[in-house]
Amino acid sequence: MPKTQQKQKKVRKPKRQSQPQMISKPKAKQSQSQQRRKVETRPQLTSQMALAYLDPKDKVGPPVSSTSLGNFVTLNSLSRANLTTNTALDLYVVCQWTASDISFIFWNDVAPYNVGVFKLPMLTAQSPINIRPLRQSISIRNTTQLVNVSGFVRVMNMPQSYDWGLSFATTTTLTAACVADIKALIEGSPLTHTTTAQDLTTGKTWVQYPVSTVGYNTWQSYLPYGSVTLPSAFQTSSQQETLSTIMIQIPATASGTNLLDIVVRRQDAVRYAANTAISSTARPPPISNQFNTELMCRSASQIADNPVESVPNWAGMYRRAQQILEGGAALGSTALAVTRLAGTVAALV
Repeated sequence: MPKTQQKQKKVRKPKRQSQPQMISKPKAKQSQSQQRRKVETRPQLTSQMALAYLDPKDKVGPPVSSTSLGNFVTLNSLSRANLTTNTALDLYVVCQWTASDISFIFWNDVAPYNVGVFKLPMLTAQSPINIRPLRQSISIRNTTQLVNVSGFVRVMNMPQSYDWGLSFATTTTLTAACVADIKALIEGSPLTHTTTAQDLTTGKTWVQYPVSTVGYNTWQSYLPYGSVTLPSAFQTSSQQETLSTIMIQIPATASGTNLLDIVVRRQDAVRYAANTAISSTARPPPISNQFNTELMCRSASQIADNPVESVPNWAGMYRRAQQILEGGAALGSTALAVTRLAGTVAALV
């Protein structure tokens, strides 16, 4: 063969052997134990988280709802009052949610048992048409000079409303039977928490939680105190079974009087007339896809007889509850500061 043809002859390269294709095997079904472990790794709502979530302090928006309740305005109110203990008489305080602007009532253990009333100024000024509860708490702080601090306080967070049907002798006085019944109820209940006056110098807070799904989600007609009597306001709200009732006994301090600073924080869902400017700010509540209102309230009720200060990392508990219930990101320090500022501004609207 001529050399020119040999040069033109191409050398054939060996063919690459094709890689054998791997046949994927179908995934084996997970066993029930494996599926159970996967479910258990999801974030769980603890009692501490639920109680922190229901605390109205530093909250601007409403809590989650398991059903759509329509649009409403979230109104944050605060009432502050000073009460002085008596050297001979016991002092009683009852904080119960009502469809009015009543913050709490109090009386001394002496006939004719005159009832004092403190109101919520914001709710009085921004009088709505309809109202239903969202959050509420009461805080007590002993502001007496440290060397004169004495005595103790009994607090009962009752998981139901008190029957006020035959409790009032007049519109502003209680019967002796009612006073004796409340005294026995506080002193004999396993839910009663006793706090020394010394512990109260740093302040203690008790959160009121929903006790009935129907009552908690029921809209009521708002009637300010004055247009409705005290017995009517308390008895009507008792029949609805909305939030837990807090009853406080402050025994006499024989060594000297103590000054108590009492703060009630309250968050309500309210509705105004459609042709008002404030009604345009109405928004629906966040909806929970994982937990319903019943689970949140049941978890909070397990430790609600203790003050919230006994729960460590209170802010962290709220952020984790918010992640679980609302599915949102945890609030950072900057966002928390903005939330507190917004709450302050919202209270002035």
